[in-house]
Amino acid sequence: MLIDSSIAQAYIESSCVDAFRASWLFEHTSVSSDLGRNAFTPPPEDLALRETVRKLERRICEAAAHFVPVNRPIWDALFPDWEAVQPTLDLIVGYPEPYDAVAAHSPDGRHISSLTSSVGAIMRSSTSSTASFGIC
Repeated sequence: MLIDSSIAQAYIESSCVDAFRASWLFEHTSVSSDLGRNAFTPPPEDLALRETVRKLERRICEAAAHFVPVNRPIWDALFPDWEAVQPTLDLIVGYPEPYDAVAAHSPDGRHISSLTSSVGAIMRSSTSSTASFGIC
């Protein structure tokens, strides 16, 4: 699994996350359509929240690196090519409330599924099979 945590890392490092506003993750989703605008909402400048994001980013990366389905037969039935597919997990900040669960298609046709809030993870794959998870 590939992990793109560039947005979350920029926030953790107190870098400008506004540069990510133009990403399809904020510009071309059902959230942006619902809002009638770009969905990017700058996350709070809060040291405690940055620390929480840092911990979540680390936990999500560790979980994704060692992912094993709990119920393998069902997982295999739902996602038959899951071991051969190289999905990308996007770790993001910047979605507005109340959008804590979103599904969308990327402009290049990859189906994505996400669980997000001010901090979230989006998994995208080049196949029609999708999977999603979140850490609360």
